[in-house]
Amino acid sequence: MDVKGKRVIVIGMARAGMSAIELLMKEGADVVGVDVKEEGMLEGADWLRERGVKVVGGGYSEEMLDGVDMVVKSPGVEMTDNLVSEALKRGIMVIDELELAYNKLKTDEVIAVTGTNGKSTTVSLIGHILN
Repeated sequence: MDVKGKRVIVIGMARAGMSAIELLMKEGADVVGVDVKEEGMLEGADWLRERGVKVVGGGYSEEMLDGVDMVVKSPGVEMTDNLVSEALKRGIMVIDELELAYNKLKTDEVIAVTGTNGKSTTVSLIGHILN
């Protein structure tokens, strides 16, 4: 997936969102980071602005989608979120951070473990089985 020159909104600017923004920046995308937290509460917002990323805190509006090619949502952002729903209505591609990262891999040989509980145990078991 080529994002160079594409306008991409990342919804959710916690740890995973920041990683997605950094990857998109490296790939040459025009990135906008948005979050429901007020701008003063967003860690790394100044660092992003210094690198040309537009940062919007305190919520977001549907007008932000004008001219957008893709939306990347954080795991905590539901598909029923207003901005996500509007993006889908407009035919804008909506993916999550895992899908973004997967599309950047150079192989199809991946075992991914996600979830709230049991990841470490599951990864340990998978490692044991594969060894």
